Amino acid sequence: MLAIGSPSGTRIINCVAQSLLNKLFYDVPLQASLMLPRYHQQWLPDEIRVEEGFDPAIAGKLEAKGHVIHTQDLGCKVQAASMQSQQSVSAFSDMRGAGKALAF
Repeated sequence: MLAIGSPSGTRIINCVAQSLLNKLFYDVPLQASLMLPRYHQQWLPDEIRVEEGFDPAIAGKLEAKGHVIHTQDLGCKVQAASMQSQQSVSAFSDMRGAGKALAF
């Protein structure tokens, strides 16, 4: 049904999981789910990294609870392919970087 992946070391799991949740749980179209702002926290450094466009209201609530918020590019460039029907497959490339997704 869906193939998805990304480069970016320790951030791969978060970037792929957020894209999958957006698509499968929240029913966001696949291409749109790859474009939504992402966040990452990996314990050290003890901060939550968020991308440009991350909801400032959510960031403010996290800061109010004592979290340190740092805005930066996470380096994830998710690529995904999705089966639309038995005869149709669509592929999408994250617009954050160079890349091209193809499906045959």
